[in-house]
Amino acid sequence: MKRPTIPGKMVQSAARGFLTVALFVSIALTGFEVSQSMRRQSDEAREAGLSSAARIARELDLREQAVEALAATAEDILSGRLTTAETITPYLRAVPERAGFAMSAPPGYRAEDLGGLMGEGDPPVAGSEAAAEIDMAFALSEELKLVHGHDESLPWVYYISKRGFFYIFPRPPEGSFLWNHELLKRYDMLPGAAPLKLEGPRTGWSAVYSDTGGKGPMTTVSRLVEHHGQIAGDISVDVSVRTLAELLHDDRVPDSTLRLFDPTGADFLGGSRLPGGISIQEPHPSTPIRVGDVEVYILDVNPSGWHVGVVTSRRAMLWTALRQSSLHGLLVLFSLGSLILFVALTRALQLVESQSRHDALTGLYNRRHFDEVAEVAIAKARRGGTPVALLIVDVDHFKKYNDRLGHYAGDQALRDLATAVRGSLRRAGDGVFRLGGEEFAVLASVEDYDKLQQLGDKLCDAVRALGIVHEGSDLGHVSISVGATLVDAAHWVDMDKAYQAADKALYQAKSTGRDRAVVHRPAPIAQAV
Repeated sequence: MKRPTIPGKMVQSAARGFLTVALFVSIALTGFEVSQSMRRQSDEAREAGLSSAARIARELDLREQAVEALAATAEDILSGRLTTAETITPYLRAVPERAGFAMSAPPGYRAEDLGGLMGEGDPPVAGSEAAAEIDMAFALSEELKLVHGHDESLPWVYYISKRGFFYIFPRPPEGSFLWNHELLKRYDMLPGAAPLKLEGPRTGWSAVYSDTGGKGPMTTVSRLVEHHGQIAGDISVDVSVRTLAELLHDDRVPDSTLRLFDPTGADFLGGSRLPGGISIQEPHPSTPIRVGDVEVYILDVNPSGWHVGVVTSRRAMLWTALRQSSLHGLLVLFSLGSLILFVALTRALQLVESQSRHDALTGLYNRRHFDEVAEVAIAKARRGGTPVALLIVDVDHFKKYNDRLGHYAGDQALRDLATAVRGSLRRAGDGVFRLGGEEFAVLASVEDYDKLQQLGDKLCDAVRALGIVHEGSDLGHVSISVGATLVDAAHWVDMDKAYQAADKALYQAKSTGRDRAVVHRPAPIAQAV
């Protein structure tokens, strides 16, 4: 008896059907991978922008702290709380060809320990208020040198007097005369800028300009100096554009361009306008703004008024995603002959999805998972559920730690810190997330602001207890600063506003000494009936 055979057409039909199903499944899975890849690329672009914004914010904050300290010393000298040891009037000489005056080096001083003093008009008379102000400026020499010595990329540190002179460090080359009457315009109403008044902010950043001393494009942070309730002058620290550009280069990602905008909305590298007429100074969502073929993230460099813009080509992202997904599609096409292999592939995709929620270095949840969890938790708290606390944690002076001991030691410190912070939480629903670099976030169930303050202090204590030596910190050990806020039915805000409130509290913790937790307590908001 013959064995029954399957007709050839039936075999062909079954094979054709199998290949058709395999093709459609392959296309669907490849499309999913392309979509996920583009989303990952977009997230990476935003993470790069956030990392750059945080790094630039720290750099700007350091400069602001420097001018605040110098201005405080200047005001103490002008008020008589501190006295000067040197009278400079005998060393002032007229410079007739520049209709001004300059300072000769007083005996006993090395050139590298002195700045340059120059101004307009005749040299001030000994015993006059102008002469006393010049003595004050000269008395700042040691502090100006100290500020300049901490940053080799710093172009100039100086005091400009409203009386028409300035003292600048380091000392300009012999024979140069950098004083210009245009410098006094900073005290007048300039086009497009508000006048400097004592009742307003005393510290601010300039737009990008070209340095008259030949050191290229730069921006300046200035702090007004008060004497008898009036503006006497200001302390300024210049920051080279090249220094800030290097910070952007650290976070470059494929198919994306990172750009930095000053408080006036100007691209500090002189680039073209943002696509679609996007204004850098308008409020922006946390999601990308799509204009034609590109998507744009606008990220604040709080609280300086600067912004980081991340511009990414979606077409380039698509080609990258297709390149990354093409091999997968082919493998799926030729691998769907077995149900077991299909199940194994599905499990592999689930594993990749799980891994995408965790930070590889610390094992904590990552920024992507934070965005997903935070939106749900805050929405629940706003509807009258359990209040949720948002705490932003930043490692103090971490760049100095990395620079001194290297990235391997820095990575180990971050792992130890992550373990300490995670170990400080006791409730099952509380979570710790690594937002990027040395910045972390905590979402926790907390009943009130007093307990929130206790939780913030507990995090600081846990890191302090690690006893990690940090020679670049004034405290001598690794520490953290914490900014926190609470979201409940009485204080309902969206995720962006909650994050901004916690970030503002973090900045306050940084500016008041670091190694501490500051809680933002908003006023209750009346809800509609």
